[in-house]
Amino acid sequence: MQEKVLHYLWKYRLFDASDLHSGDGQKLEVYSVGTHNTDKGGPDFLNAHIKIGDTHWYGNIELHLKSSDWILHQHHSDSKYESVILHVVWEADKLIYTKSEKPLPSLNLRVYVPPKILECMEGFSSSSEVIACKGLLSSVPELKRKIFLDSILIDRIQRKKNILKSDFLRLNKNWDHLTLLSIAKVLGLQHNSDSFEGLIASLPIEVLYKNNDNEIFLEAILFGQAGFLTENYQDKYPSMLKENFIFLQKKHELNPLRFSQWQWFRIRPASFPSLRIAQLSGFLLNRHNFFSELTKISSIKEFYSYFTFPLSKYWENHYHFDQLTTKQNHQLTHEIIDKIIINALVPLLFLRAELNSEADLKEKALSFLGELKPEDNKILNRWQNAGIASESAMDSQSLIELYNEFCSQKKCLNCAIGHSIFKNAHNHAGTI
Repeated sequence: MQEKVLHYLWKYRLFDASDLHSGDGQKLEVYSVGTHNTDKGGPDFLNAHIKIGDTHWYGNIELHLKSSDWILHQHHSDSKYESVILHVVWEADKLIYTKSEKPLPSLNLRVYVPPKILECMEGFSSSSEVIACKGLLSSVPELKRKIFLDSILIDRIQRKKNILKSDFLRLNKNWDHLTLLSIAKVLGLQHNSDSFEGLIASLPIEVLYKNNDNEIFLEAILFGQAGFLTENYQDKYPSMLKENFIFLQKKHELNPLRFSQWQWFRIRPASFPSLRIAQLSGFLLNRHNFFSELTKISSIKEFYSYFTFPLSKYWENHYHFDQLTTKQNHQLTHEIIDKIIINALVPLLFLRAELNSEADLKEKALSFLGELKPEDNKILNRWQNAGIASESAMDSQSLIELYNEFCSQKKCLNCAIGHSIFKNAHNHAGTI
């Protein structure tokens, strides 16, 4: 037994309260378990209401695994614990007194907790399945599940929004620069997201503004700053970019990144950083005032159109400099545009809504998630196997958050779905 489990059992009244008795044999009734004290020092639950015998008591509750922990934690000499009206324990091993030497009423909670609840909790914590409740999800009311998933979806977006807020301050509160940074990080996917962030953060937005009408200058700046133009290439195009970057580097006092920081291993050619930088260049060349323009878009179809633009002809048959390939369509796919909407635009709209008091932007962002088809990855396949399907990106983002922040960390006690299962453990504990 862990003390956090004891707190959980008390907080959610997961015990048989029909015939409670204190340690000295008096009848005990719990009207309010109190408010869980997670932020301040002192007793564990504040402002509780209980009745012992014929007397009503209002005050605080302290919980310990053993009664003797009261002394071990020095509460017997601490005046903050004079307000404790009940000592809830898992094992009553000692009579306890307050600092004023008054006997402290106790409740041995172990006697009143149904064994099936503990069996269920133990089954989840020891399960080899990441989704420990896999076989019991259907027992949770759909409405309860939806309310919880909706709440953690907002938590997920807010966390991304808070990261953008820090970036916004770092980029001198320039919305275009922040938008470009967010898009670039998505283009880098898992392996090169940090490198793309470093690339865009290292380039003053004014430099990009001044050169966004010249394809050669723009690609020279991006590829040169990324560290791609340190070699001597055979093709005329990268040689020309290198020559121009030498001039632009001195003019704008640029300090390039190291080429070695870019990852290529186990990455499909369509996601090579070289091609992604070319796509980023195409975006900058063909789309100006992009934050303002993106916030005006009202449908997914418009997004697909907005992120369709020509690339430099060199990249029609190259994935990297000096490596000729057959002609390919290197436009951004709908899949990567969906990722940009989910991971860049939605948090951006939430940040704008917060800073400019434009609440309607949050509704707009959520409506985009509702329109987008769900993502397809290993996590969502596991949910599919558990009987939970996604109908939109709103669903898939919620399930990814649930998996990463609760299931994979075995935080079942913090999960409303887990709580519903524990509360009704008598109906299904045998199936754990």
